[in-house]
Amino acid sequence: IKAIIDKKGELVQSLDLRNIPEAVADFFIICQASNTTQVKAIADNVENEVTMVTGENPYHNEGFNALQWVIIDYV
Repeated sequence: IKAIIDKKGELVQSLDLRNIPEAVADFFIICQASNTTQVKAIADNVENEVTMVTGENPYHNEGFNALQWVIIDYV
């Protein structure tokens, strides 16, 4: 969330899914951005910060081509 806020992500929401047995993730972090440049800056910063803090690289990501939305998946 800090990595998102650092790049001016808007309407940041953290959804805790741990109590839903069928959920595909423990958490979803969702935010909005004003333009594609900001979407890329947020996504790049999230990947960099998570790697720096945890040593983990994303398992998968999508959306970097059009930058209308981006999904970054950490296993």
